[in-house]
Amino acid sequence: MLKNARKSKRMSQKYLAKRLRITQSYLSKLENKKKYNKNVTIYLVERIAEELDLDSTDVFFYFCRRS
Repeated sequence: MLKNARKSKRMSQKYLAKRLRITQSYLSKLENKKKYNKNVTIYLVERIAEELDLDSTDVFFYFCRRS
């Protein structure tokens, strides 16, 4: 979901990570759900939703579901 939304907005991982104030590596892990992280902050969920024009509830549940 996150990767598709980012690509549809024609953003690179590097650009989005900088906007979110996280590392590109961490963004990659979040996008690919390689590392389940239940410690994603509400602030980060809201920032991701804002940057990608997504509903924050959808982003929240994206992180709640295990891959």
